[in-house]
Amino acid sequence: MAKAFDAELKQQKGIVPVELVSAVKLDEETKKNILTKLQASVEGTFEVSETINADLIGGFIVKMGDKQIDAS
Repeated sequence: MAKAFDAELKQQKGIVPVELVSAVKLDEETKKNILTKLQASVEGTFEVSETINADLIGGFIVKMGDKQIDAS
């Protein structure tokens, strides 16, 4: 119930949760480039979380709600 409330509150405030998954920590310039390209197609303010997944060989995955962009 709390998760649903949090998700609804973020939606009302225009906050878009974004998870960046990569094999190694992304530098700030790379993150900025990725988020700039996403911002062109999504309205709202991003709330970014990063996850390191050593199983990825390279590249990154972006998760936004039920959407996923796999560039790994």
